[in-house]
Amino acid sequence: MLAAKELPKKLWAEAMLTASYVLNRTGKSSVDGKNPYELWYGRRRAIDHMRIFGTECFIHVPKVKRQKWDLKSTKGLMIGYSGEKNGYRVWIPGTNTVYQSHDVIFKAEEVVTSRAEFVTLSHSQTI
Repeated sequence: MLAAKELPKKLWAEAMLTASYVLNRTGKSSVDGKNPYELWYGRRRAIDHMRIFGTECFIHVPKVKRQKWDLKSTKGLMIGYSGEKNGYRVWIPGTNTVYQSHDVIFKAEEVVTSRAEFVTLSHSQTI
């Protein structure tokens, strides 16, 4: 995940937590037709809030933390999901900080659907 999005190695713990979060909600279990989350809690969990790791996004800056002409959002990368509340963990590369927020807007992400498309994209990004 880190290599695919060209993120620094210091975010390895965030990548592991995100992988665990996704696998627990979408992975296979020993019971057919049920995921680990459903077995543990007895109900299905919606997965429509999930985003691709490393997606560029914007965090809303609350009014009390900004002045009149300050920016209303900060650009960052989604690196996980908040475990304590509904929301996302966003890394801000410029300040090297991680914020938890539910006020996040995501940029559109390119999703590769076939191997031929992947080869085309990877060749267009090389020097």
